[in-house]
Amino acid sequence: MIVPFLAGLKDFAVAPLTWTLIFLNMGFYFVTTDPRPAPGARDSFFEVRNLQRTGVYYRQYLGLKEWPEPHELVLWGGRGVRDPGFLASAREFPFRGDANEIKEWRGEVTKLRDQAEARAVSQFGLPRDPVLAARKPLTWITYQFMHATPIHLLSNMAFLLLFGIAIERLAGSLTVLAVSLLGGVFGAYFSLKLDAPSALPMVGASAAVSALIAFYLVYEERKNIRYYYFFRPSRASTARSTCRSGGFCPCACCRIW
Repeated sequence: MIVPFLAGLKDFAVAPLTWTLIFLNMGFYFVTTDPRPAPGARDSFFEVRNLQRTGVYYRQYLGLKEWPEPHELVLWGGRGVRDPGFLASAREFPFRGDANEIKEWRGEVTKLRDQAEARAVSQFGLPRDPVLAARKPLTWITYQFMHATPIHLLSNMAFLLLFGIAIERLAGSLTVLAVSLLGGVFGAYFSLKLDAPSALPMVGASAAVSALIAFYLVYEERKNIRYYYFFRPSRASTARSTCRSGGFCPCACCRIW
């Protein structure tokens, strides 16, 4: 793998906007993430028995009459929890079964939805329902600064660091800002068009980072690219052809000519 030369890794002034975006993403994550477990019905709702019960009601909602195996009902229950239409219809849909169980289940669904709506990821994440997304225009931007886990955050920030610095040095700060924000918006738009609606909001800077990578690929198509090898090159013919000296590169960093 070849990555751009990190000339701005130590000097903030070389790529101020890229570093600002990284700090904003990390700050947004730590401010909006609550390390305490959410109290209430969430854990009990996702127990096997309750997921099976949810699977039964979800299949009724879909109009399916076959009776699957118990372990398959758990999978159907997981699908139902992610279906925003099913959760929105939980209070009014005429489910068949024990009336007390249905009433208890509806109460748990209501608690689960209230807990989810109170979380920062629901407030700043982009709804995966096109109708709801159109009602919350600001989330088309804020979702790009939300991340689900530390690994999710760090992986996106690593690529933002690599390609943001490279593009900012070549094309300027406004280019990085425009490409990342527009890439995030268009990535979310096509995701909503191609994916099925989900109750889980969209979060992450993956679309923005992918847009930066694509821009760098096109922008640098016919230019010299300075890069580092992850492993020291061998004395193969490829190493000789890419080194200006015509032989083995002693510093393990060259230019493509």
